[in-house]
Amino acid sequence: MPRGALHAARRGPARARRRHGLGDPRDRRREARRARGRRRRCRSARRRGGGGERGAQRHAGGGPPGIGRGRRRRVRPRAREPRRPRSPRGGVAPPGARRAGGPARRRGHRAGRGGGGARRVRASWPSPGRARGARRLDPANADRVTHRFFVDEEIAEHPVLRGPQAHQIANVLRLRANEVITLVRDGIEAKVQLCEVTGEEVRGRVIGRCPAETEPPFRLTLALPLLKGDHDEEVVEAVTQLGVHTIVPFVSARSVARSLTSAKRERWRRIARESAETARRGRVPVIAEPRDWRALFDVLDPGALVAWEAEPLVSLRDVVARGDASLVIGPEGGLESDEIAFAREKGARTVSLGPRNLRSETAAIAAVAEAVAALEGLARPGVGGDR
Repeated sequence: MPRGALHAARRGPARARRRHGLGDPRDRRREARRARGRRRRCRSARRRGGGGERGAQRHAGGGPPGIGRGRRRRVRPRAREPRRPRSPRGGVAPPGARRAGGPARRRGHRAGRGGGGARRVRASWPSPGRARGARRLDPANADRVTHRFFVDEEIAEHPVLRGPQAHQIANVLRLRANEVITLVRDGIEAKVQLCEVTGEEVRGRVIGRCPAETEPPFRLTLALPLLKGDHDEEVVEAVTQLGVHTIVPFVSARSVARSLTSAKRERWRRIARESAETARRGRVPVIAEPRDWRALFDVLDPGALVAWEAEPLVSLRDVVARGDASLVIGPEGGLESDEIAFAREKGARTVSLGPRNLRSETAAIAAVAEAVAALEGLARPGVGGDR
């Protein structure tokens, strides 16, 4: 066999070693361990005096005398006190905690083998507020941590869901019978216990109704300019989570986007619906018909607040009053002076959002967040006053 082939075979896999008759090194190591074990047992038998005729009689099947054929001493491991798992926050686990992961590890199998580190133990801890083994919500004590779905029709005593909602419940969330969901319509929440779940249809029964607690006690309307790209969709998603009641798209003199198609408006509604479900709101914001600047103030509340970069004195928080409010955000190119004059004729007030110039999508989210914080503060009993 050439020298190069021999060298390659020694370094190659076990198949190549067997092909060239070199054997598997794992087999050689295994045989060496077995031989050492046989020699060790033979020496132990000789020290115990098991040689001679007595040993030969016991070992009638051959091999070194003094060793019983097929007999191996079994050593029973001594009893060890089971270790109590440690809490993830430190300290010893409570008495009811159990070690996760099956049987105990071997004595030498420790974390940090060379450094003598502590053994890693995973324990299953009972989650706060929930009993061990409770996988489904009790219909009588159904809490707020349930999946929410907005419906367009009145919620009957035995509601039936079909289409995408049934698919989401059965195939995406994989909910089963006796679990609880929440159906929401116009600020009313209904706890529904599922009775029959299939991919095409979900049936249930109402076990309780209550008003939605997450809806603000005021109505905030946002006049949003049509923005280029998908920036307006990001604004719709964010302001829905903040608590906007109505979104009115409009076009002004410096707007880049000039029209809102029916498909894009439907997409706005779908985004608002999904965002309202995420924020656990009690209603979906209304996406109104798009308007131009001249017809915009006909659908806004009296005293609408127009965010204008040329207004350095009046802050939004200083002029917001208790009750419903309307905000107007300018487009990418800003608002012209004659548009501001027309808004003031309609009773609107110009406000500032700060010393920095903001993009339209950033200004819309910042203005809504500031207005919601101010209005919620005024809505608390004993806080603020009528302005």
